[in-house]
Amino acid sequence: MAGSAESRTSPTLLGRLGRDPMDAAAWEEFVRRYGPRIHGWCRSWNLQEADAEDVTQSVLLRLAQKMRTFTYDATRRFRAWLRTLTRHAWSEFVEDRRRARGSGDSRFREWLESLKAPEDLLARLE
Repeated sequence: MAGSAESRTSPTLLGRLGRDPMDAAAWEEFVRRYGPRIHGWCRSWNLQEADAEDVTQSVLLRLAQKMRTFTYDATRRFRAWLRTLTRHAWSEFVEDRRRARGSGDSRFREWLESLKAPEDLLARLE
């Protein structure tokens, strides 16, 4: 079963971006074609809407850098490569969040646990 033109990889579009990574019209088409797919993968991996948008932007920025040396190989699946690139960006995003959350939250929790509450706290509250 043949897919729609939108669902197939466009070697012409990839070639345009490879030849001229600054081609605004080609990027507009690329983002229209692949942006929702990247965003959808991020959402399916349980990112909230705003976070999925951030990771999508990160992937598109990485692609802008990679397109300077990218050569489309029709024997390989572009979407599989794109998904792998997206998965790496997602993984880095999640790890960065864990690291940031862990450093601040654990220090705060340690500080809270180090405080000694007065034994007559309830009496003071009443």
